Amino acid sequence: MFATLRSTRASSVVLTGTIALAGLAGPAVAADAPVVGAQQTWTGAKAPVSVPGNHLHKGDTIPKGAVLIYRQVTVEGATAKRRLTLTLPRGKGLTGIAVSEGGAVSVQIAKGHEQYEGKRRAVLTVQGRTGHSGSVKVYGYGR
Repeated sequence: MFATLRSTRASSVVLTGTIALAGLAGPAVAADAPVVGAQQTWTGAKAPVSVPGNHLHKGDTIPKGAVLIYRQVTVEGATAKRRLTLTLPRGKGLTGIAVSEGGAVSVQIAKGHEQYEGKRRAVLTVQGRTGHSGSVKVYGYGR
């Protein structure tokens, strides 16, 4: 059996109101993922960040043969988690990961990828923090 739908002014108002509410609720229901920029290689002579576990401090000259790569991560408030991969050129191994200053983004080594040292790539998860908006750069340092 099929139900017959009669168009009345009251049902049109209810339907219009429901569509309007759905449009407003859509973005709020599902958290957006962080925006992750393309990977780039740092071309400056001086390090823009200190890399924990290494002898590379902010403002130090990057040693010959070393490479510093990064990806920009931008968030607006709380976001869903998103994976981010840092990949060094062939023949290089990661010795450290650093994040530029800013509290808008939570960055963690992805589960199952904790042993990134000496490997060519690292997988991380990034997520925006509640009440914070902004961007950070996530760096990978290697030789």
